[in-house]
Amino acid sequence: MLISSHFVRPFLILLLLGLGGCASLPKDAGDDAVRLSLAIETLSPMVDPLEARRVAELLTRESLRLAETYRSVGPAWLQNVLVNSGFRERGLCYHWVNDLLTALESDEYRSLVFYRGGYAVGTFKEHNTLVIAPYGSSFEEGLVVDAWRYQGRLHWVRVVGDELDWEELLPASIKP
Repeated sequence: MLISSHFVRPFLILLLLGLGGCASLPKDAGDDAVRLSLAIETLSPMVDPLEARRVAELLTRESLRLAETYRSVGPAWLQNVLVNSGFRERGLCYHWVNDLLTALESDEYRSLVFYRGGYAVGTFKEHNTLVIAPYGSSFEEGLVVDAWRYQGRLHWVRVVGDELDWEELLPASIKP
């Protein structure tokens, strides 16, 4: 017996919308901020540890807040489906980057610069992310910080050490 698509589509839509309430704030988010701070510090001896900690705490806190604001669901591709079909207003990877960069603009940084990074730009696989680098360093010497991949839980890896081939997207953003 075949089920009519007339009944399946509304069921799937309700199921997807119901998943939006399943997210909760992780209890170990403070550990994420500490680990991210250390990763930022190890980029260069010129990175101010207090600045690295401030950035890590802000990004950790803000990415979790954005996850709630976007009513983000996982896996990340599902959030994209919801946004692209009009069930969510925001939550695509470039939304995360734009909003995190806006949050970073509220302070001044002397030892760090921030970039927009892109992978597979112009293709259906395109992905955008934030990249943090020591002041005076290139994009390639930075750290990819991705909030989209795990719906607000930050993922980070060095640009050069990542499996994805990142490129700098213009305009570059916050520089001292």
